[in-house]
Amino acid sequence: YSGKTRSRRTYYETLYSNCNNWYYYNVTIRFNIMKIIKATKKHKKLVLKLLDEFRTACHKIINPEKNYVSTTAQEHGGLLFDQVIDSSSSAIFLAQDEDEYIGIATINKIPQVRYGRFIAEIEEMYDKPEHQGQGAALELMEALTDWAKKNNIKVIRLESGLELQKAHRF
Repeated sequence: YSGKTRSRRTYYETLYSNCNNWYYYNVTIRFNIMKIIKATKKHKKLVLKLLDEFRTACHKIINPEKNYVSTTAQEHGGLLFDQVIDSSSSAIFLAQDEDEYIGIATINKIPQVRYGRFIAEIEEMYDKPEHQGQGAALELMEALTDWAKKNNIKVIRLESGLELQKAHRF
């Protein structure tokens, strides 16, 4: 995946008033650069950390009374990451906003022997709560779709738990 870069404008508005009750805005525009990259071996710790953040966020929605913090990926996912990262049957994409990684999505090829084809399944899709609604999930979905097209996959499956209503709205 070549990685796409997209500019986002963030507006900062400050309301000023003058003595005649007329109002004017001082608008500052800052350009943020978001890009989507395909993870490599050098991203191992970051990927495992983001996957644990995703699992923790899901558990907070499912069972808010329990203070669960996932470390499963960091404790058990390292060996499998090493096998998956170079596989042509899987891909991991990261959303990066300037110097911060803000999202992750994973996709895997699944054989459907009865149809004589492969489909793809999105296993994880997450963007950090403070960055939700800023387009990272859409950019990640575009990367996943591009990967599927390049792999001659025409069906992508994405499942979500019933409790994860924000995911359903996406």
